[in-house]
Amino acid sequence: MSLIKHSPMSSLRDPSGSFEDLMDQFFNRREQSPMSGFLNPATDVKETDTEFTITSEMPGVQKDQVKVDLHEGILTISAEKSEEKSEEEEGKVVWRERRQGQFVRRFNLGKHVDADHIQANFENGVLKIKVQKTGDAPSNGKTIPIS
Repeated sequence: MSLIKHSPMSSLRDPSGSFEDLMDQFFNRREQSPMSGFLNPATDVKETDTEFTITSEMPGVQKDQVKVDLHEGILTISAEKSEEKSEEEEGKVVWRERRQGQFVRRFNLGKHVDADHIQANFENGVLKIKVQKTGDAPSNGKTIPIS
């Protein structure tokens, strides 16, 4: 097995490649492979009159790798992940990939949220956070336990 070095800029020199192919590579718009999306979790934020609900999909991430903080109305979700895949044939390594990285997402929820009544749940690679709104004075920062 031999490796071929890939350069996104080679698409510009290749007449069969298009500018759109280059943009797809740069913005990661191609069909997702098992290793893609590693540091870019899909996240949805829903707001009602009484609460915010934040849902973030983190396949392959474990609960103990995720951290949720609230400080001055800014909700921060962070995680660190490492992954290694390997394949061997007759005692020889024919393929190995290692990846590790971290991501941080921040959401400005405003200062009138109830830091004492935030629920965070992580199940099957999906983090779901419910943040209650309050009309009271802003509360201090806090790290949120994840169940």
